[in-house]
Amino acid sequence: MFDSITYGKGSAVLRMIEQFMGEEEFRTGVGNYLRKHAYGNTVTADLWEGLDGASEWPIGEIMDTWVYQRGFPQIDVEKTERGVKLSQRRYLAIPDESDATLWSVPIQIRGMAGGSTFSEKILLTGDETEVDIQGELDFVVGNAGSGFFRTRYDDDLFASLLNHLTTLDDLERYQLVADTWALVKSGQIPSSNFLDLVGNFGQETEQQIWSIINGGLASLDHHVVTDETRPAFQAFVSKLVGPAHDRLGWDPVEGESDLTRRLRGDLIAVMGNIAEDATVIDRARSVVKELLADEHVDPEVATAALSVYARHGGEGEYDKLWKAYKEAGLPLDQVRYLGAVAGIPEEAMVERTMQKILDEDIRTQDGFWVLARLLGGKGGPKAWSIARSNWAGLIDKMPGMTKRRVVEGLPALSKPEVAADVKAFFAETPFPEGAAFLTQKLENLEANVKLRERETKVVEEYFGS
Repeated sequence: MFDSITYGKGSAVLRMIEQFMGEEEFRTGVGNYLRKHAYGNTVTADLWEGLDGASEWPIGEIMDTWVYQRGFPQIDVEKTERGVKLSQRRYLAIPDESDATLWSVPIQIRGMAGGSTFSEKILLTGDETEVDIQGELDFVVGNAGSGFFRTRYDDDLFASLLNHLTTLDDLERYQLVADTWALVKSGQIPSSNFLDLVGNFGQETEQQIWSIINGGLASLDHHVVTDETRPAFQAFVSKLVGPAHDRLGWDPVEGESDLTRRLRGDLIAVMGNIAEDATVIDRARSVVKELLADEHVDPEVATAALSVYARHGGEGEYDKLWKAYKEAGLPLDQVRYLGAVAGIPEEAMVERTMQKILDEDIRTQDGFWVLARLLGGKGGPKAWSIARSNWAGLIDKMPGMTKRRVVEGLPALSKPEVAADVKAFFAETPFPEGAAFLTQKLENLEANVKLRERETKVVEEYFGS
């Protein structure tokens, strides 16, 4: 079976093993495997045997725990009198204390103690192990490589990392932000930890790191921030993101990377859609005006400007975007304009778009992602109400391979009364087109409901509301 687990988890685990073994040893092991089995058939264990022969570590034993078990671990790092304690458990978005799954976890740690740097490789095969470190610990990175696991630090170690962010490389900063947000989502740490962390990233230049930061901010904005806390939250976002947006501006620079161009668009979208900066909103409207007049606009800037234009639009903007969609000659432009149509949050506009899906004014192959966009926006409850009332007809209209993706936007519906309605509906309505996919989305919805319940008060206290 070749799916996202095979390609995603499989490649990540192999990368972890390569980094733990060392690149040369890994290549030697792969070379031995290829030479031994040239022009022949193999089984999984043959590759592990080849890697085993090139390494001091029991690669076959390690890999069996990753290949034949679901999920991945979380490594908890705690400061001790002699160094640090590493312990493992399964990471779940909704934690299950009864899950006793264990992995053979290849861990690389590094840090500073007594002013001197250190690094060490540890193979964690049981519940926990202690690592002795000479000198007073300044900071420690619990995943100083490509480990396929989440890392949670105790409060003291987390605080020490905040004081040493400039010593972390790009991958370590990415992992720290990603793990912190994942732990917020699973209810293990408060969202204030995430806000404390990302508040130090105003000078960040890496698009991938900003992508994680922006995703966390967007999730808080959608699920947690209330009308009372929104002004303070928007001021926080503006202070964090504004300087980076000002550095990149609106116009591409010759010779800059594709990731820099993408980051420019990402920051425009955050400033316009989350911070709701008036200057950015006005500039976005001007950019869309140029776009609708067939003037050239950088694609990343165009997509971002359209999202801001739609977020703050109404009937007039809807009509212009729909006209542009119908007249667009290129599929890429059609998708861009249709996505903006679905981003207008007014309930009356959501209703119009839902009706266009049902009437097939929107092509059936586009219906599923337009519905997901509607469900994920401010008008999501309205979109759900219409979809619920027309469920059988909606499913019938979708091409076979896209039917299961009709439920893709459900996790955004985290308001308690809406989420309860979603769960009640599917408790009585079979969904054979994608039963496993639906289960996953309902689990994600439940995690978001819990996020809203837990973190609304935390954010209120953080911003002094």
